[in-house]
Amino acid sequence: MSLHKSRWHDGIALAVSCLLTLALLECSTRYLLGSAFGPTLQTYLTFEPTLGWRPAPRFESVVESRAKDFRFDVAISADGYRMDAGMQHGRSQKPDVIVLGDSHAFGFGLASEQTFASQLAGAYRKQGVERSVLNAGVPGYDILQPILRLGTLDVQPGTLVVFLVHPVNDLVNSANDIDYRSHKPFLFKENGHLTYKPPRRSFVDQPYHFSPNFDQLNETFGFGDPKESLLDKLTEWSSLVYVVRYRSTISRFRTDPTQEHILWDDYTSAELVKRRVESIKNDPSAVAARFWPEIASLSGLRQELILHILSQYRETRAELAGRGAKMLVVVNHEPYRNMDFYRALTDLLASLQPQHRFDWKSTRRALIQGLRREGIPILIPDYSAVEDPETLFVAFDGHTSAEAFEIIARDVAAFAF
Repeated sequence: MSLHKSRWHDGIALAVSCLLTLALLECSTRYLLGSAFGPTLQTYLTFEPTLGWRPAPRFESVVESRAKDFRFDVAISADGYRMDAGMQHGRSQKPDVIVLGDSHAFGFGLASEQTFASQLAGAYRKQGVERSVLNAGVPGYDILQPILRLGTLDVQPGTLVVFLVHPVNDLVNSANDIDYRSHKPFLFKENGHLTYKPPRRSFVDQPYHFSPNFDQLNETFGFGDPKESLLDKLTEWSSLVYVVRYRSTISRFRTDPTQEHILWDDYTSAELVKRRVESIKNDPSAVAARFWPEIASLSGLRQELILHILSQYRETRAELAGRGAKMLVVVNHEPYRNMDFYRALTDLLASLQPQHRFDWKSTRRALIQGLRREGIPILIPDYSAVEDPETLFVAFDGHTSAEAFEIIARDVAAFAF
């Protein structure tokens, strides 16, 4: 054999050896990571390839925040739902009511007997009706993810599906979430039709960028079709590339189901206030981006996103009606103009952003108008008898309190279709 042919054969053998080695590494990595690979979120949440993330099955712990002065138990079922008192009072294991939403619906900061699902089951019980209520809320979800999660559930005839919505919080972060560092299902228009893409298998590591014409926020807030680089596409296809790209270890993708105690933060409430004030002063435009739907000049973009969501609700209602089920949207109040703590922060933000006029609560009004126009059943909690609005929220946190959920549960249980 000539020297040229020998080198050629050696080259082929080397190439085949490299390919086999890479294939072995890829298969091994996929096996070790499991069926899905992507960002592991925090504590009791784990990556989910369609929705972005979900509660980690069979997770149990106690979560404590010293700055916000709360301590609550978290137990996740094998199916990935928070286990509270809501499912203990039905006549069967099939839920009569399904509660969908974000961390408010999940009951962040609340003990298992204080969640909305638990208190709704209790409100029905006071009426002499036994109904099981499934807590399908997931922290960090936007306004689209609960609709998509409903598609994974077996909805029986006669079921009531309740969407708990907080308009500004739920419209912001429609494509990803900087706090959770994970992408979300991406809603956009294609050839005149509304569609969405599954979340990317990568971390969100770019901060918000605010610009007057919003051209830098398209991917962050869900306008337009997201474009992916070759590296992004390789990352989505290959778990080996993913691990190498993010310098991750196998342990990052596994949520420890045996953590007995999770300390959310270890500083005082005064330090929390100081940090929030400093974050606004240091980068007011980034904080303003979190309230973009309330900026008067961006109301057109807000309305566009609301119209997208209304079309999803309309289709969902029709699909549920076809199964003999019903739907209710609860549009709850938000903390940032109802709590002294948040009102002071948003006033400071507005003073540092004189080029923008914040039309506070306009997003909530716009969503309510749209839902009514579509004829979608809605409920607005009646807090008129509450003397101190501060009691409606967890202190220094803004999540819905047990006292507020008691009122909402009473109103939902009394709601007549």
